[in-house]
Amino acid sequence: MDDYIIYTKQVAENIIREQLIHGLKNQIEIYNQNIEIAKIINLEDPIIKFFWKIKFNTFLNEYTELFYKGTIILSKEKFYLEQLLKQTENLTLNYNPILDKTSKPDLLTKSDPMMMGIAFFIGLIFSISLIFIRSRK
Repeated sequence: MDDYIIYTKQVAENIIREQLIHGLKNQIEIYNQNIEIAKIINLEDPIIKFFWKIKFNTFLNEYTELFYKGTIILSKEKFYLEQLLKQTENLTLNYNPILDKTSKPDLLTKSDPMMMGIAFFIGLIFSISLIFIRSRK
């Protein structure tokens, strides 16, 4: 049973690692495409555009497209994603399912019906004797 638990943990760990790596590679590819767009339009520094919304009294200070951040910022963000990808490839989950499971409670004393009968009988005799002793006074 423990071998199966360890096996499923390893399978789950591999699936999680593959999904993270796949997501990070997709994100890096998106950054590569946006860096190329920013190079084509010759945009190194980010463009900050301010809109004043009177209705909500809020500022919107960025465009929604990534290439408006410029090649400098996009390259740095891509570098951080690549570092995260390298860390993810060596990912291990610090979880031991065998040690972390709850243990079954151990019964320290057994309630034997014979012992309960003896205790009841001794208590009954003690109670009756106390009643007789008090009634004689």
